[in-house]
This record gives sequence, structure tokens and C-alpha cells, in this order.
Amino acid sequence: MKRFIFTKQWVIGFVAAGALLAVSCTGGSSDTKETAPAPGTGAVSTGPVSPGGAPVGGPGRPTGAGIGAPQPVVANGAGAAVSSVRSLPPASFDTGFSTAYGYPLQASSFQSGIVVTGIGMKNVQADQAKVNLGVESRDKTVAAAREAAAQAMTRVRDALKGLGVAEKDILTTSFSIYPETIWVEITDSLGKRGQPKIIGYVVQNQVEVTVRKMDDVGKVVDAAADKGGDLIRVNSISFTLADPNAHAVSMRELAAGDAKAKAEIYAKAMGVKLGPLVFLSELQSSSPVVQKDFAVARAFAAEAAAPTPISPGEIDLTTTITAVFSITP
Repeated sequence: MKRFIFTKQWVIGFVAAGALLAVSCTGGSSDTKETAPAPGTGAVSTGPVSPGGAPVGGPGRPTGAGIGAPQPVVANGAGAAVSSVRSLPPASFDTGFSTAYGYPLQASSFQSGIVVTGIGMKNVQADQAKVNLGVESRDKTVAAAREAAAQAMTRVRDALKGLGVAEKDILTTSFSIYPETIWVEITDSLGKRGQPKIIGYVVQNQVEVTVRKMDDVGKVVDAAADKGGDLIRVNSISFTLADPNAHAVSMRELAAGDAKAKAEIYAKAMGVKLGPLVFLSELQSSSPVVQKDFAVARAFAAEAAAPTPISPGEIDLTTTITAVFSITP
């Protein structure tokens, strides 16, 4: 028969194990309690509770400091909670009329009032042009094609500078070198088939020229065509505003006036009084670009009897807002 000898170390070990067992049986302290749902019903979350047992957060419940929105519980059809959705305390957006938790207020958040869209429109004369042009050369070797393109572009740039176009207003937008191929029929062990054959190389150099004097747009096109010769390509001309923000204030005033006028019409038609503005959001403010395309057009100024005529036209500016006005009977 074996004999067990209880040493001092054994006694200390049993005492420690007993203490741990006592703590696990009591369940420790908890700051959060959840009630189990009744069978056959959806899960109900009491949310966090204070040490005294009183729930905090949520409608009708006292909210403790630093406590956010109630913590919802997602339940299955049997009513057993399967997961909890927990998040940081939501941000508060105070508009002076109401407070929305988690997200900024939207026009659809208001359940009373008149919601209208205000549009400000204005036609202004373009005061700046952007000419997209370039040179394109072909030759049997890359070196020869590149050299021809480089010489042509240098002549074009010098001509533009002679018209008063600044160096910063001549911006390279693309440069490419690629082989030019044709399909030929060959016969080998696999039979007859087509195969690409390189017959030369193409070099393209594209620039965007900003013309700040509208009377010089035609001169720029003619000068580029004269110096670029058969290699010149004029791809497009677009008209913009040098400073679109110059009309920003008047555009927003027009949009605001349009929104208020609409709201007043609706209030009168519905027999209510129009109250103050409670919400406004700018949806967009844009200045479209008027563009005239020249599908890889070739300009030959040497043979031209008259300068190239260019008509810039007008640009449509638009600002759109959404406004909400309160109403009283």
C-alpha cells in the first residue's frame, strides 16, 4: 500500500486551488447584465447597467457619463441572442433644432416643413482656351521618327512663344513611341497563317496650350500648323473660365433665391405660414467646359487663304442646393 506524504508545498497548492475555485463559483463582478428572452419571442437587450443594477442609456433610461447609444442584440428566430453589436459612442450633430446621433442630418430627416431644391444658373463668356495639339511622325527607324517629331515640336513651341504664350502654359500631356505593323501571310510547318510585320515606327508628342487672350486662339492654331507642317495634329479646343470662383457668390445667391421663392409658393398654396430656414445643403456647383473636337484634324496654314476663325461661345454655370423651411399653421 502506497503512502502519500503531505509536504508544505502540497498544502500551499491545495489552498491556492481552493481560492481559485471559490472565485469562479461566485462569478466575479460584472458591469453588464442581459436578460434572457422569453421562449418564442425576439431577444430583448437591457443594455449596460450601472453597478447598482439600474440600466443606463436608451429611451427612458438615465444615461451615465461617457455612455453612448444602447447596445442592440441580434437574435435568431427562437429568441436566443447570437451576437452583440457594439460601437464607439456616436458623434452628436447639433443644428440648433434637433440632434442626430451617428450621422449628419439630411433633408429626409425632417418630418415637417417644406423641402425644396434651389437652382442658380448663369451664362458667362469664356475667357480662356485650352488647345490640345501635337506632332506625329513616321519613319523606318525609331531614331529617325523621334528626330523628326522633336524638330517639329521645337518649331511649334518657338512659334507659340513668339505669340506671347508663356512657357508654363505649354504643358506636355503625352509622349509615345510605338511600332507600325501590317499583317502578312507566311507559310511554315504549321501551314499558312497571318503574322504582324513591323514596317516602321510612330512618334507622338502631345501638348496642351493655355491661351489667355481669346483673340489669339486662331493665331495659335495657325502658327502651330505653319511650323508643324504635315506632322501637326490639332485634337481639340476647349473654352473655360480662368477663375470660376469669380461667379461663386452670385451663383449661390441665385440658388438661395430660387429655393425661397419655391417654398413661399408651396406655403401659400397649402395654406400654411413659412417659417425660418432649418437646413441647407449644396448639392453641386459646376462650370461645364465648352469643347470643340477636331478628330485628329490636320491644319495646313501654308495653303490657307485666311486665318482660322474661332468662336468661343458661352459657358453655363449651375449651382444646386436643397433647403428645408419650417412651417406653422
